[in-house]
Amino acid sequence: SGPPAHIQHLQVARPSGALLFVPVSPDTHVNKGPDRPLIPDDLRAASVAALECVDRVYVNPDPTAERLLDALRPDVYVKGADYSESTLPEAATAHELGAQLVFVPLVPNRSSSALARAARTRSR
Repeated sequence: SGPPAHIQHLQVARPSGALLFVPVSPDTHVNKGPDRPLIPDDLRAASVAALECVDRVYVNPDPTAERLLDALRPDVYVKGADYSESTLPEAATAHELGAQLVFVPLVPNRSSSALARAARTRSR
């Protein structure tokens, strides 16, 4: 048991820096199927902002976080382990800025995709 995967990732990421700034993907950039996202970006952003471990939230209109990284110039950039240095679009920008890349392990069967699959299975 425990918190949903995204919340657990944020709790793990929090000690990595002085501030935890979380970009949220807008609905137009969530490419996980016809019925996604499950929750609209404004509600996702409000939910993330309500977490004690989060300092700031931003709905990022760009497909990657490169411009955001350049504007914020973080010391640490945290992503889920579904990415690696070779697959992360922002890796070069993070390196140019001197940001340490940290990849948080995924929580098996706790993603919103897994929850959506389970809901579809139960509704049949």
